[in-house]
Order: sequence, then structure tokens, then C-alpha cells
Amino acid sequence: MTVSMHRVLVALKLPSTAPELVVLSQAIVEAMRGNTWFPAPVPSLVNVQTAINRLAKAETAALSMTLGLKQARNEARATLVGLLHRLKAYVQGVADENPDAAAAIIESAGLSVAARSNKSKPPLAVFPGRVSGAVRLAAKAVAKVASYEWQVSEDAGHTWVGLRKTLQAKTTAFALTPGTTYGFRFRATTRRGVGDWCEAIWFMVQ
Repeated sequence: MTVSMHRVLVALKLPSTAPELVVLSQAIVEAMRGNTWFPAPVPSLVNVQTAINRLAKAETAALSMTLGLKQARNEARATLVGLLHRLKAYVQGVADENPDAAAAIIESAGLSVAARSNKSKPPLAVFPGRVSGAVRLAAKAVAKVASYEWQVSEDAGHTWVGLRKTLQAKTTAFALTPGTTYGFRFRATTRRGVGDWCEAIWFMVQ
């Protein structure tokens, strides 16, 4: 199977109420029935349709408030939700095998394409401190258990001065000269050993 580096993912947004779930599920079945992208869905559309009908019937019965019928409705819902998740996995497999048409394939099944954020947290971010001459540093955490070394340079990176080590991925540097541009960097130590220094971030202190 060939999978795109930028994998397009299926989003299965299930409503909270049984009637809405029935409508959504029916729309998915109708979209996939006869769709050439899905010659042999797993689970079969017949099984999904049976589960839809069962939930619709159970929901109607549950409205009578008869003891035990709500539990039957909830069980029918759980069965249908399980089948929908399996169907989602099947559609994802077809999309993965055809990455150039993945989005169109997913939408043709009556499903949605999951939003993909292009934003990623930088390894190190620098912010003004609460007082003049202070800078806040926030690193991207590398592990649940790690220690962080911090360094600062005021001569274009020729020399580096260490700051206090921390067990959290953040710290504050004090007593810096306002109007001066400093470089900041960090490295982390985990159970696997000591990491490399990150690329320096340059920041003019306020």
C-alpha cells in the first residue's frame, strides 16, 4: 500500500441523538451504495442498514418510556456506532491506496475530511517578561520526564552562558539589558541521554 506523506484522514462526526445518527448513517449508506470506489465495503452495507433499522425501531419504542426499552436503544446505538467506525477504517484504506484522490473518495462516501493543521509548535519560543530586562522561554516538551538546560548569548553566538536548569520546558531569564539582542537555546536530557542544542532564537529584550 502506498500512503501519501500528507495523509488525508477520514473524520467521523457522530451526533449525540439517535434520530440524528440514523439520518447520518443512512446518508452514508446511500452515498456508498453503488459507488465504484467501494466495491466490497467492510462491514457490508446490508449489515449497516440492518443496524440503522434496528436503532430507528428501538428509538421509537424508547419514546414510550417502557422500562428496559432505553437500554435496548442504547445497545442498538452502540452496535451501529461500532459498524460505522469499521466502515470509516475501510474508507480510510481506500483513500490511502489512492492518495491523489483521497479527499474526493472520502467525501463521496458521505464522510468528511479531517482538518489538518499546518501549525506546529516551534522547538523554542521567546516572549517578553513581565518586567523590563526579563524574557520568558518556552520549549517544546520532549518527554514526560526530562530536564532542560538553557543558554543565552549576547555576542552573536560566539559564547554561551548557562541559565538555571529546569524540570519543566520553560524558564525565565532576568537581568538582561533592554534594547540588546540575545540568542537563546536549550537542550533536553531524557532517559535516552542528552539531546542536541536547538537552533538559537534571537530576541531583542524590552
